[in-house]
Amino acid sequence: MRVHSLRPPFTLEGIENGSIYSANGISPRPSNLFLEIASGGDLYIKIPSAYALRDLQAFVDAPESLGQWNIRQPIDAERFDRLDDALSVPAYTCLRRLESLPREQIYYLVLFMMQYRRLRTQTAVGIPEARFGAIRLRRFGLFHRDTPALFQQRIPGVTLWEMFDFEADRIRPEWVAGLTDVKPQLSALLYSPMAAHIDWNIKNFVLHATTKQLFYIDQKPTLFVAGHGNEHNLNGIRRHFLT
Repeated sequence: MRVHSLRPPFTLEGIENGSIYSANGISPRPSNLFLEIASGGDLYIKIPSAYALRDLQAFVDAPESLGQWNIRQPIDAERFDRLDDALSVPAYTCLRRLESLPREQIYYLVLFMMQYRRLRTQTAVGIPEARFGAIRLRRFGLFHRDTPALFQQRIPGVTLWEMFDFEADRIRPEWVAGLTDVKPQLSALLYSPMAAHIDWNIKNFVLHATTKQLFYIDQKPTLFVAGHGNEHNLNGIRRHFLT
């Protein structure tokens, strides 16, 4: 399969679902337990961490194992044994082109695309535009590997995490007025049918610098999010951002 080159300035324009890209100087760094992220221009490139791939393999081998602890269990369309059915749906057929990826990693992309399409059906908050494919990473300039990648629009603004003073256990004074923008959008999302599909970590929410629209920037399916920790995060949002 042809490998396309990404060149500065990095933007989402021209990136297609189901394609492989390479980019000199792109070196994803750990962001959290699940993702490594590289950024440039108006683009984030997100790839699964080694932990995420192990978690994925455990889910493939025994899908019921994660359902005990995580927010929700998979619907039938999200099961690994239904992957061929998913890839026959026009929205996901493009991923068949990624022949250099193991089948489990194509499944990973299908799950993320499903989550993205699900999130884009709601109107309470913004969802950054994204594409799903693979990126070719090189080691020592000689060896390479293709890995599943999410190419996501960068949202200029401030995260709810950055608004919060953890030592004082309160919203930073300079952001208290901004709660008038944040509160109604968070509340609408919380009381929408999408609530069970949200990781409520405050790092996942960005208030756009100019439009003041709140964006949810994490497109990880909540199949992989621990329920106890998520409830703890949601309680913090209720206490500090919704009262």
